[in-house]
Amino acid sequence: MNKTIKYFVLFIGILNFVLLPKAYAEEEIVCIDCHLSLEIPLYTKIVEDWKGSIHKEMGIKCNDCHGGDPNDYFMAMDESTGYVGKPETKDIPKFCGKCHVGIYENFRSSAHQKALNEGKGPTCVTCHNNHAVKKVTSNLISEENCGTSECHDYERPQKIKQAFSSAEFEIQRIQDALPPLDKDHIKTKDVKERLFSAQQSLHSMTHELALDKIRDKTTETMGELTEIQKDVDSLVEKFDQRRLIGFFVLVFLVAGLGILLRYRVILREYRKKEEKKKGKKS
Repeated sequence: MNKTIKYFVLFIGILNFVLLPKAYAEEEIVCIDCHLSLEIPLYTKIVEDWKGSIHKEMGIKCNDCHGGDPNDYFMAMDESTGYVGKPETKDIPKFCGKCHVGIYENFRSSAHQKALNEGKGPTCVTCHNNHAVKKVTSNLISEENCGTSECHDYERPQKIKQAFSSAEFEIQRIQDALPPLDKDHIKTKDVKERLFSAQQSLHSMTHELALDKIRDKTTETMGELTEIQKDVDSLVEKFDQRRLIGFFVLVFLVAGLGILLRYRVILREYRKKEEKKKGKKS
């Protein structure tokens, strides 16, 4: 076997063990393939909604919520593989609470849960949609979403929004400061995780609808954010130090290049003078 064949075999091996597994990992699961192949608007819309959702962005697939085998057409909707399908309206909070545990616990003690028990309350999908789930911000609490209900007007939801808006704003401000640090390869993972935890803890309180508790939680969160900001300031200082060092290194290199070029000019002139001297002597 000559070298060309050996290199070709090695190349195929790399494709098999590195590139192809990645392609298979990104391959659509049978749930998506089936929904799209049926070409029924209701089913295809579910897929399109999911593809634009925060669930898709976070790697949450159909089977993570609905169960079943995502790799087998025949077992995808079999109860033996844990398939649960679409929950009843009254069971939606518990269904979503499998992942959103803290939020579910707070929701269970809320006026919304009480109203739902009576057959007229909202569920998770009322505010967050079922498949087109977006990243949650305080903008979700609006007069359009919360002030047109037959249960209440916008006055109380507005107070709830105002109660935690300062912490929400501070979280966003800190998040906006992180991309330049990431770009400079400064580790921000710990800060991001703490921010996410603070945000989730804060958002979970909005489902209990207890204004005093939300205000207390906001105060607590602002304290946590103050500590996080100190760590971000340290990272920014490190970022500035890198930039300063980089600037001086660049100045040093430019100065060194200038000196080298000047040395070459002087050396060239010296050689010319020496050649002229030799020419006169000869």
